[in-house]
Amino acid sequence: MERSWWWKAALYGVVTVLACLYLVPTVLPQDRQPAFIQKHFTKRIQKGLDLAGGLRLVYAVDIDKAVSAKVDQIANSLEDNIWKKTKDVAILREGRDLIVFKFTNPADIAKVDNDVLAEFRKELD
Repeated sequence: MERSWWWKAALYGVVTVLACLYLVPTVLPQDRQPAFIQKHFTKRIQKGLDLAGGLRLVYAVDIDKAVSAKVDQIANSLEDNIWKKTKDVAILREGRDLIVFKFTNPADIAKVDNDVLAEFRKELD
């Protein structure tokens, strides 16, 4: 039992020494390295992006696309709410931020009351 412990300690020691020898070219400048290390251990550890300068991310919002997506979302929700009251309506998009309701029967305009538009009052003009 005691003999296997010494072999394990010796193995860990050899691995540790080899790891340190492989680190020497990375840590010490070329002119301060011993000749033995310059001859047998030439590879250096390559720095990753985090150590070599990092990464710069710039986020930008495409305002036109964001407004258009929001108007599409509001138009779809309005269409669902209005279709609960009447089916004779077409909701069209004109331009970037305009929603147009076209009723086949002009009397159906009265069915679009504040209850239908209440949740969109903050977004609608």
